[in-house]
Amino acid sequence: MALEVSSSQQPAADWDETQCKAALAHLEKLQEQASLLPRCCRWPPDFDIVGRTTSYDPSHNTTSQDRAHDPGSILHGFKAAWQSQETQSILEHTKESQKADPDLSACVRVPKYGWVDILDNEKEAGAVEKGDQIAMLNNEEVDITGIVDAFKHEHPKFKVNIEADNQLINIMFRLPTLLMRFRVLRRKETNGNYKLDAECVGKMPLFPAITRCLASRPRPNDLKYLLDMIAAYTNTRRASCAKCTRLVDSSGMTPAARRSKRVESPEGASNLVWEALHERCL
Repeated sequence: MALEVSSSQQPAADWDETQCKAALAHLEKLQEQASLLPRCCRWPPDFDIVGRTTSYDPSHNTTSQDRAHDPGSILHGFKAAWQSQETQSILEHTKESQKADPDLSACVRVPKYGWVDILDNEKEAGAVEKGDQIAMLNNEEVDITGIVDAFKHEHPKFKVNIEADNQLINIMFRLPTLLMRFRVLRRKETNGNYKLDAECVGKMPLFPAITRCLASRPRPNDLKYLLDMIAAYTNTRRASCAKCTRLVDSSGMTPAARRSKRVESPEGASNLVWEALHERCL
């Protein structure tokens, strides 16, 4: 697939943070599409008993989701995304940047995933400037009760209560072989700012690992996001790692982290899903 960039697609010499995030999010989506390409090699024709072949008809007896994942749709979608002006502009900018500075050692510190979610979250927040979420959290009038009530409504089987003048939230839910207990503390620091601390309560080795993964979460000052992350632990001990695909790591630990990701449905809608990850795979 040839790389052709017209003069109108030439990027500016320098990109700001917003442009870089948008480019990384676009490449993350492209990477998702590329991961489906091996499926295009796994659809052999159907053979009847006398050796004649019949081609696969993706429109026969299939749902819209089936058609979205048939080889033709996958290949067409990736080709269109690859040849898009946005992709070619990013590739050209990358080429020019590498000419200016061939040292790529800093690239290893850039996360491969999560940029789509970051960009969507910023859009949902009205592209607010950095620090606005902290200001909202530091507001004494934050509707903690309203956020928790909405969470309880979404998860009626959870036991949730608020203590200490709305500063301590206790969450408990049962799994087939496990009782999960979480504690969220909203505490005021010496500088007057508020901080959200989350803990998975218990003595099992998995629970401190979950606490550490909660502490390293994105959007640390967003209470609703934290509660949704806690709710994603309902598949504890059953969910395989989204990165290494294994249920347990080399230490025998199941995935202790949960991270959100935006996924486009066949109809084009963007949905938020939660993935399980080993602490070592973060």
